[in-house]
Amino acid sequence: MKKNSPIFLWRVVQKPRSNRLCRAFSLVEVTIAMGIVAISMLSMLMLMPVGLAGMRASTTETVRAQIMQRMTTQAMLVGFSSLTTWANNQGNPFFFDDQGRLQGTDSATGFTPQIAQDKDTRYSVVVAPPTGPVYPGTALMPGATTPLAKSVATVKMTITLLKSATQPVSFVILVPNQG
Repeated sequence: MKKNSPIFLWRVVQKPRSNRLCRAFSLVEVTIAMGIVAISMLSMLMLMPVGLAGMRASTTETVRAQIMQRMTTQAMLVGFSSLTTWANNQGNPFFFDDQGRLQGTDSATGFTPQIAQDKDTRYSVVVAPPTGPVYPGTALMPGATTPLAKSVATVKMTITLLKSATQPVSFVILVPNQG
């Protein structure tokens, strides 16, 4: 065969044939891969309720902390002599919404707390009337000229999550007599 002959050129241009088959995934391999993907997706879906419950619990704790901070600040600002009147709140609890905002209306005389819960109310706070602190030797501190009960008041507040089976959370603050 000559190099310039048509038969030689045809064989050079033609790809050599091989007996190898094209490689692909078998039906068994595809089924196993789909099973692995299905199990991993199912396990991720099973974790969703746990994550949502954790998020809900942390949101509740955050709002409770905000309410506690607001009530503590309010108790400090009311003044030592008006603490009993403020804590009484006409015999009603203080109500807060789901964001920790105190429910009520502003008036010319100041803030008037809401006295009944409505559709937006999520938390209630009951403030116990202030009492004197009870420590050993609280009748008269060493070197002091007034009893400790006239210098510091103990106020107990209880936050209740309404429409829920969770237990109320109580905290106690000490309010100093600043004047």
